[in-house]
Amino acid sequence: MSITEVAVTASSTDPAVHIWDLRSGAVLGTLKGNKSNARATATLPLPSHLGGALISSTFLAAQNDRGLVHAWNWAKAQLLTKFVLPENLTSLAMSNSGIYAVGGGQSGRVYIWQMNTGQLLRAFDGHYKAVKVIRFTTDDLAFITGGEDSVANVWLLASTIDPQADTDPSPHRSLSGHALPITDIAVGVGLFGSARIFTSSADRTCKVWEALSGDLLTTIVYHKPITSIALDVTETRLFAGSSEGLIYRTNLYHRSAGGEAVGLRQGVDDIRSDESVLMGHSQSITSLALSFDGSILLSGSIDGTAMVWDTTSSQALRTFSTHKAPVTDVKILLKPPHLMDPSASAHNFFPIKPWARHVLPAGEVRHDPSVELPTLAGDLTSTSHPTTTLQPTFLTSISDKLRTLDSTPSESALETAHAKLQQQVQQLQQQNEQLVGINDELYQGAVTVLMRDLA
Repeated sequence: MSITEVAVTASSTDPAVHIWDLRSGAVLGTLKGNKSNARATATLPLPSHLGGALISSTFLAAQNDRGLVHAWNWAKAQLLTKFVLPENLTSLAMSNSGIYAVGGGQSGRVYIWQMNTGQLLRAFDGHYKAVKVIRFTTDDLAFITGGEDSVANVWLLASTIDPQADTDPSPHRSLSGHALPITDIAVGVGLFGSARIFTSSADRTCKVWEALSGDLLTTIVYHKPITSIALDVTETRLFAGSSEGLIYRTNLYHRSAGGEAVGLRQGVDDIRSDESVLMGHSQSITSLALSFDGSILLSGSIDGTAMVWDTTSSQALRTFSTHKAPVTDVKILLKPPHLMDPSASAHNFFPIKPWARHVLPAGEVRHDPSVELPTLAGDLTSTSHPTTTLQPTFLTSISDKLRTLDSTPSESALETAHAKLQQQVQQLQQQNEQLVGINDELYQGAVTVLMRDLA
């Protein structure tokens, strides 16, 4: 069976969400009853035994005219369900596992729901103004929010939903440096400890940051305000849509005088983009999406069209003009196996629970204890990423765990157990460092081969 990619396009005023073949342009289905803004839609994966995170089962969209989220499965055009929210959401994102949903409000508040229970785990002030975009890292260890206050905040998921915390969480890093509101965020593939974050702004720049340290690596300067960005999976090309309808293609790796591929380095600042410009839209770009192999770019615009581009030649391949209103959100997905199949069983889709509007009182059970949550343990400068199972005590310290081994442990027993744990931690850190080194070598080798082939 061949793998087919489909395009999904949504509008802020046209109530139809269109699903169409990315390469032929044929409309495959339509979802009815939506009005959503840019970066306010998300998808849920299929259950793991049917394909998992690679294939989407459900489409969710925060409505721009009221505090509601609408949900459809791909089998039917009619609305599956809708949830009443604490306020109008201006952004929405789903964790890659499909376990958590994070929404950003017009007030600047951030909301976190657990999908399998529908519980609102935490609501807190994340920005001083509206939250415009939310992105998860690949390992779901953290999520990044960008606001109209010109700041992007990096939040560790485990700390934001800690039921033992009695105060609002603090961001792991605040990425400040833009002069105008954040418009979009892209996160590189890989673990949080080695990931890079790309932020765009109306100040005509894109900035590149290290996720773990928050260090600014590079500022890319454009000729027009940037409204949307897309990063290819190899992190060698950045596509930036502008307020004038232009899309800039920037190569993130260049050849040095010696012929070697040179990437973005800390301290390299104010790189002016002089690469290819994709011209075809007449008004502001609202959303960008790349195909899985990076060969196709999909763009949506306020001019009411969605365009398909060849990323190598920068040529427009197709214009989708079925929407008669601004196209505010575009996605590229693998074709769902039950697309527009009303006979599909409900067991083939991710179960949807109604979302709560209020956080449960302290002390009540707020997590499914079988859910595993990635979290950083110990020193945050470490690049290790162990997994912690959520328990009522949540992220207990080593000393607390040792006390549970024996109701009256001797001091020598505690010291022995503590020494064994420290030894195990050191061994795991060494193994992780070796794996990170191998991964970096493979990545640099792939980039070198790619640049040689493109030369």
